Amino acid sequence: YTGEPLKPTFIKDDINQLVTIALPTAFQQVGVTAMYLFLQAFVNPFGNEMVSGYVAMSRVMSIARQSLVAFSMSCSIYAARYLASENTKDLKETLLFILKVTSIYNGIIGIIFVLFNKPICALFFDVELYPIGYTFFKTYLICSIFMMFTSGYKFIFEGVLRSALKMKEFVHCTIVDMGSRILVTYLLISVVGDHAFWMGETFAR
Repeated sequence: YTGEPLKPTFIKDDINQLVTIALPTAFQQVGVTAMYLFLQAFVNPFGNEMVSGYVAMSRVMSIARQSLVAFSMSCSIYAARYLASENTKDLKETLLFILKVTSIYNGIIGIIFVLFNKPICALFFDVELYPIGYTFFKTYLICSIFMMFTSGYKFIFEGVLRSALKMKEFVHCTIVDMGSRILVTYLLISVVGDHAFWMGETFAR
């Protein structure tokens, strides 16, 4: 050490790549938050019981999807390394392995949702006092089993796009997912009532 103050070294290409990845990812997080605000506004007119069921459902799905996000992050790390070395063979094997793990995880979560939806709901409110809220919660939760599978594959696909720096496609995927969910839910509310929420998410996935 010469005693001279250390100065950070910035490489223009590295900064460009960082911004290219960071901005679309930040856009996705902001967009998801905005989407849930819209959906919350849609569910509010249905009354307190429905709001309770929706909030409980959102919390459960948020927890269940954390593992899917972790699988996606793992996929991004391996995919970036294999894409950089043009090792398509190991990339395919890794993707297949993560897809299998994701499918097994979603299968287990699906069984839990079917068998224990009432005890899970009881963690948030009294299902006997709020039967409408529980019915909404149960219906949405059971239908979300399909969404868990599609969400898991979607997250992995997005992870690969990030690794390949295909951020334009990543942003398109995000916009279509969020926009279609909000639009379809809004259009279906007047037709099928509270069923519009799980139908809208299923369509978007």
